[in-house]
Amino acid sequence: MEKFLKYLKVIKKRNEKTIRQYRNILREFRNFEPITLLSLKKYLAHISRNKPRTQRNKIIAVRQYLNWCADKEIFFFPILVPEVVMVLI
Repeated sequence: MEKFLKYLKVIKKRNEKTIRQYRNILREFRNFEPITLLSLKKYLAHISRNKPRTQRNKIIAVRQYLNWCADKEIFFFPILVPEVVMVLI
């Protein structure tokens, strides 16, 4: 996760407030690992208690993190990819 946050800071030029926000969101998301379709649905149910804008921000952060991990081949979920994409769209 820290490598992703460093990527956001150095490559994407995100400000410190954004980095802190992503760190908090991803810490919350890590409580739902390992990543499966069921765990993603549980995470979405968990964040459904937030305001719509907060929900959107959390989904964006998680989606960017998962895409970054997939690009870096940090983890791989061969069967779940289409389902995961559909859950996070």
